[in-house]
Amino acid sequence: MRLCVIFFFFLISFSVYSQDAEEFMYVKNFVVGKSGGIIEAEGGASMMCRAEECRRRLLRVASADLLVEGSVERISQDINEIKLDIHGRKVISTSDNTEKKEQSLNVLHSNEIRILYTSSLNGNLDGCTCKVNPISGLVKRGYWIEEYRNKYPNVIIVDTGDSISDAADIRKAKAIFESFSLLKYDAYLVGESDFSIGVQNFLEFSKDINLIGSNFVYNPGILKKNIIFGSHEKAFNLNNIRVRILGYLHEDTMLYTPNDIRSKIKFIQENSLPKSNPDYQLTLLLSHAGYDRDMKLISNIDFPLLVIGGHDQYQPKNGGGFELSGGIWYFQSGADGNQIGEIVLQVDSTSNFKILSHKLHTIDYSTTPDYTPIREVIINLRKNN
Repeated sequence: MRLCVIFFFFLISFSVYSQDAEEFMYVKNFVVGKSGGIIEAEGGASMMCRAEECRRRLLRVASADLLVEGSVERISQDINEIKLDIHGRKVISTSDNTEKKEQSLNVLHSNEIRILYTSSLNGNLDGCTCKVNPISGLVKRGYWIEEYRNKYPNVIIVDTGDSISDAADIRKAKAIFESFSLLKYDAYLVGESDFSIGVQNFLEFSKDINLIGSNFVYNPGILKKNIIFGSHEKAFNLNNIRVRILGYLHEDTMLYTPNDIRSKIKFIQENSLPKSNPDYQLTLLLSHAGYDRDMKLISNIDFPLLVIGGHDQYQPKNGGGFELSGGIWYFQSGADGNQIGEIVLQVDSTSNFKILSHKLHTIDYSTTPDYTPIREVIINLRKNN
């Protein structure tokens, strides 16, 4: 047993190494392009390496991270670039080459963060060009998101629930959550409509989605252990900024949910109000409550944060959001999943954030290409009908 522990420690400690130094640091960021890349560690140390060497080292870090407490928070990849942000993993620093360090700081020491937010898909896996109520569908949203992620690979993408309708059939619901897993959202907050297929089915279909639920759990029955929806909070480093995401579901949104479902969702009273945490510079609160309830919740919060709402399909004027007192901003993306909200912000050294821009992008079904992996899901669904 002692031998196994020693080997385990050895594997973690030497998951990434350097030919130039032997000082271990906490990793902050990794960026790898076509020809080369940069690894940045806590405390300002950094290393530059050829692309293949960087990728090899990153894979070692990711593999080791899965063996210990903590996890790989983000992995997004396309043909041109790989970016990983790993929370709390160690890496060796390089020699003190000032020129290299300055180059890395120019690339990585940015305090800008981009966020995409969506909500209320309402079962619209595919869309239509209907004159009365045109629908874009997840198949078009997927293309838009992937194009944006290719341009800004460190974007945070979140959804505030109600992706299926109250009358959703099991097979279509499964296809919708399979499609969400393909898009690799950073956080998904369940809405009451998502439970219409049954909580167990929802948990099974969404097992590959980054669920978040800060104030509620699922109780499958007497003497059975409560099940958390993903995690109570999600925390990671992004562009040298410590970010956390919380997810709040309001109990009153479930008033018309069948009792056999509603009775198994337990709300955590001590988590009924988001709390400030000085360990993080930016807090995102995903809320499935509706505008009026959100305003009541916000009136009891005394620290700056971004609130991204859902449930009532409210659409604020002026780009989908507005500022409230105390450095709090509120956003919603409107009805039927037709729009994607975009927020660009900066966080300063005192953990205050400044919104640089925010807007809603309407997805047009007739002009936006399909996201091919989701179109394949739709084709398979229709084949089996």
